[in-house]
Amino acid sequence: MHHIGAMVRGFDQKLDQMKAAGIGVIQSGVIKTVGGAVTKYAYMDTVSTCGIISEIIESKLVGIPVFHNNFMMHVARLTGDIDLIPLRET
Repeated sequence: MHHIGAMVRGFDQKLDQMKAAGIGVIQSGVIKTVGGAVTKYAYMDTVSTCGIISEIIESKLVGIPVFHNNFMMHVARLTGDIDLIPLRET
């Protein structure tokens, strides 16, 4: 397993708390979608303390915090953020 992710609220504050605790950032960024969703993420260097990389994630849709689940995948299809994947005939 490469990493484990956790959905959070108050991403910037959580990131600052982790940095203050001496946990380094491996990679971070912001993903903006055509449907209006904004996702902030950061991979944290927790290998020495946890044995694995940790990721914190916060997604908002038009400013409202949302979590990644089946319902939100359907919303993303409606907003054009996710294309429907055609089923392959066997």
